Amino acid sequence: ISPGKRKDILLDGKAVSERRELFSRVLCVCFVQEDMGFVTGAPEQRRRFHDQTLVLSDPSFLDLLRGYRQVLRARNLCLRAGQQDLLDVYDGQLASRGLELQARRAELAARFNEVFAPLYWAVAGSQAVVEVRYRPSWAGMTRAEEAVERLAAQRERDGALGATTSGPHRDSFLYSL
Repeated sequence: ISPGKRKDILLDGKAVSERRELFSRVLCVCFVQEDMGFVTGAPEQRRRFHDQTLVLSDPSFLDLLRGYRQVLRARNLCLRAGQQDLLDVYDGQLASRGLELQARRAELAARFNEVFAPLYWAVAGSQAVVEVRYRPSWAGMTRAEEAVERLAAQRERDGALGATTSGPHRDSFLYSL
């Protein structure tokens, strides 16, 4: 890292242009006090933490996440521009990618609960119940058609706001002790 310049990452002396290259070869977790936002911060911070955890355990998750965000950006641009003709296409793509993302996050929350509680008990010396609860925006939905119907039902509201108001980008993770 050089002041005033972008950071360069080298792996075996060669520049790394894609973060995915690092995930499979360099596993390192740096945890600092500011990272407590994954528990106490805004829902976006909590989603980011869990998504990063998924990427570390399965680098292919990054492609799913990027694909979802790309379709979401395109849909939001159409909403702001009033281009209703493309929304059916984007809704289908958003629904299929979003439900896969939602399923992966639900699996992560379940796995987190299996692993975290015993670690907490060992550190805290307490058998208190600790858990993370995943609250998906599309709760109970398992088929793309259901999510597409929700998106279609919210088009007028989404158009007025210029943003998609439901989907995994609105999910939340809640922590309890």
